[in-house]
Amino acid sequence: MDGRCLNVSCQQAEERTGPPRGWVILEGAPEVRSRRLYESDDGLIWAGEWTSTPGTFFVEYDKFEFIHMIYGSLVIEPELGSPIVLSSGDSFVIEPGFRGRWTVKSDMKKRYLFCAGHKS
Repeated sequence: MDGRCLNVSCQQAEERTGPPRGWVILEGAPEVRSRRLYESDDGLIWAGEWTSTPGTFFVEYDKFEFIHMIYGSLVIEPELGSPIVLSSGDSFVIEPGFRGRWTVKSDMKKRYLFCAGHKS
């Protein structure tokens, strides 16, 4: 990495549709869209925007994700733990190894940053 500061914009990014790879729709028929706004040269870090209409997914994480909710509401239910209710303005981190349900309660938009690891 060369210490750049980059301006990223949704107008520059191609829209993708459908749930993320490995996510399983459990309830509803959520419409999912995402735009990857940044990817590091080594492919280990990426950031973007994600939207979904209401529905429930089973999810498994093998990397870190930082999330900031722009609008909407979401309930995250870890397999081992209590439900977490999130809404507009909330920020949170999901760690590798997380397994559980994401229930999108109302149309939502998030901004995200994934980190898949570090190369020396």
